[in-house]
Order: sequence, then structure tokens, then C-alpha cells
Amino acid sequence: SRLISKGSTKQFHLFFQQYHEADIADALSLLEPELRHQFFVKASSKEGTDVLEEMELPEQLELITEFKTELAAKYIEDMEPDVAVDLLEELFETDEEKAEQILEAIPKEDAAEIKELLSYKEDSAGAIMTSEFVSIPQDLSVKEAVSEIKKQNPPNSEIAFYIFIVDHVSRLVGYITLRDTLMAPKDASVKDIRNDYPIKTTVDTDQEEVAELFRKYDVIALPVVNHDNQLVGLITVDDVVDVVVEEA
Repeated sequence: SRLISKGSTKQFHLFFQQYHEADIADALSLLEPELRHQFFVKASSKEGTDVLEEMELPEQLELITEFKTELAAKYIEDMEPDVAVDLLEELFETDEEKAEQILEAIPKEDAAEIKELLSYKEDSAGAIMTSEFVSIPQDLSVKEAVSEIKKQNPPNSEIAFYIFIVDHVSRLVGYITLRDTLMAPKDASVKDIRNDYPIKTTVDTDQEEVAELFRKYDVIALPVVNHDNQLVGLITVDDVVDVVVEEA
């Protein structure tokens, strides 16, 4: 607590780099609300976002309500879309005006993405998916695919494991894994190494059915399509763990 309130910026960052964000979140939950708030004001954008995502929803809600609109918008913008949507859904119920102000302060493209996720029925695949995923056109060589994947800069999570193959109107036609991509000859075609039968779900599938798909097929991520078979999102195994706990 002394480091948060009186430590230099350098001391602050050096200290918290030694700990996992989940452990930092646990420690912050034991502090007074004012100190928790100071932590997120002082933290770098990535530091703060990683920790905020690990906190329980009531604590996230308390913090985002107290933040100035600009700071709240920055955190919502940087959070994983599905986590940000869960938080905003709660905020709309408790402080609709604040939620609207935050959405207004977020860049239009990001705000549109969040509003789309907010529109899905509660407890459906659309409501728990993230709009972050890696997809590439089907007519690339492996060398071109690697370049495109790097350009999309996937996060260090399950999101990066599957590379989804789409046609010219974003319809899902197959997938490759990151390992497939790295091991294949660079002059090979993506069409030659892709799996044409991705396990998938639709946006309106109930979350319990989604959890069963993960159990049955032992996957770590599941693509979500709309009724035109267009790829619109991704559900990762950590989302399903949350679903199983909630349903239990």
C-alpha cells in the first residue's frame, strides 16, 4: 500500500513486474477502495488492464464507476472484448449514464464492436465470445500466411492457436493450427494443409451446449459463426470454465 501511495513510478513498475496479475488482483482486493483506485491510475495501460481483467466483476464495477470517463474508456478499450462487455452489461444496470459516456469516449470502431457483442442474447455463444480471432484468406501460401498472422499481432493466449480460413465474404471454410503453419513448407498453399471441417457453433447456441462441445471435442477454442456461416467470434476454454462454474 505504501508503494502505491508514495512509491516512485520506477519503483512501482519494478515491484509489480515480479508478480502475476492474478496475484496482484487478489492483493488489491484486500486494500481500501481508494488505494485500489490509485493503483490503476498509476499503472501502465497494459499492467492495469491485465490486473483489472483478473478481478472479480463486482470489484471491476466499483472501479470503473469511480474512474473518470476518459480513464474508464481507456481500460474498456484495452480489455478483451468479452470481458469488457460483461463489465459494461453490469454498468448499464447500475449506472446507464456512465456506461453511455464510456461508450461515447471509446473510438467508434471499438465501440461498434462492443455494441455488437452487447446485442447478443444472455447465456448464448454470442454473449460469451470474443471478437478477437486470427483469420486469413484461403488463397495464400504458407509464407504469406505467416506474414499475415504476424501483421494481425495475435495475443499471447488460446486465441493464437487456431488460424481460421475464410473466403472472400468471411465465411468459415477451415482452419490450420499455429504448429501446422510453422512446420509446413513455405511455398505450400494454405488450401493444401488446412482442415476443412472446423468444429464450430452459432451465435445463438446456449452456453451449456457450447461447454458440452468443448468437453466432447477436447478443443481449446471454438469459432462462432452467424447464420450465413460468417466467422464473427471465438470462444476460448477459459470462457467455458467460467460458464461451468456459473452453471454449477
